[in-house]
Amino acid sequence: MVHVLNPPAIDSVALIDEVVAERQNGINKDFFNEMAIEWRQRVRAYLDNQGSPVMVEKWAAVELRKGTLLNLYKHPADGSAQGNALAQLRAHNLTICPACGEAGRPNTLDHFLPKGAYPHFAIVPHNLFPMCDACQGAKLEKTGDAEDPKFFIHPYYDRFSAPKLVSLTISPPLCHAGFRTQGKSRFARK
Repeated sequence: MVHVLNPPAIDSVALIDEVVAERQNGINKDFFNEMAIEWRQRVRAYLDNQGSPVMVEKWAAVELRKGTLLNLYKHPADGSAQGNALAQLRAHNLTICPACGEAGRPNTLDHFLPKGAYPHFAIVPHNLFPMCDACQGAKLEKTGDAEDPKFFIHPYYDRFSAPKLVSLTISPPLCHAGFRTQGKSRFARK
């Protein structure tokens, strides 16, 4: 990740409530009503743990209805809550891929925690971010584990570039190489 992104302005927890409310007259009404409270809690846990694959648990209970959740992402109805949220995420102004820095407008949304393993986060805005096709192809379903929890940097939460580690200033005399630490000068000998 070479570019930190501002988190989406969309309330991920409220989006879940809207999605469930929209399904009250559909054939999946009971499924969404039964899972609504826990789904909301899991999205809250994702936000609280900043999407960490070590801290955010998979949800075995939704595995049998995984397709229903994935369809929310793959086939959002025009004007639906998730359709509007996805459209807003795709309407970014980025001119580089946040993952690799490649010039050009990233044309896909990547799931930080992959939708195949975490279908309940398939439409969660804080789990989605723009990425180029090459990076998406390299990432695929990878997340990380307890030994290497940060396979990819989370563009909304990981502030890896915030602290200044090194500052380079080139100034005269240019014949001596040196560096300055905590106000003290140290020059290399000729």
